[in-house]
Amino acid sequence: MSWISPELIEILLTILKAVVILLVVVTCGAFMSFGRTSPAGSVPEPLRT
Repeated sequence: MSWISPELIEILLTILKAVVILLVVVTCGAFMSFGRTSPAGSVPEPLRT
């Protein structure tokens, strides 16, 4: 296939790495925000400080 060149492969790998890193960051941020807000929501109102 003549349209697949080393430059194209390098660009696609760079885009793939960026997407994977973005997904990891977003997922970690979601879990951190869930962990931060969840315990306060499960504690009854009078016990919150």
